[in-house]
Amino acid sequence: MQVLIVSGPESFSRAVVGFAFAAAAAISGIKVLTVLAGEAAGWVKKDEPRAQEKLTGFSSVSEYMGIIIENDSNICLCSACAEHCFSEDEINHKILSEICYSGLTEFAIDASKNSVKTIVF
Repeated sequence: MQVLIVSGPESFSRAVVGFAFAAAAAISGIKVLTVLAGEAAGWVKKDEPRAQEKLTGFSSVSEYMGIIIENDSNICLCSACAEHCFSEDEINHKILSEICYSGLTEFAIDASKNSVKTIVF
């Protein structure tokens, strides 16, 4: 399953629900690829305050990212989005070391060729 998150800190509640969905699937034993694209690239910025913030009834984005990775699922950052959204000194390298870079074309091909279920938040 692919969970495509395009919601960044400005669309906080939508992003949190997307991360919660991906984490719940990963905990349930479903192999999940969480793709961060567009505004969601902002979640790998250094000192992003909303990454630690909790939404009522939900954990924080950073907690969900940890859960996804700890449960043998992956988080991948759109390489073009990362390149255009922030500079090298804005990146949280701790988070970046645990995720991969890839292009959206690869995700689209995988979704269509291999019938991978894709959910967008």
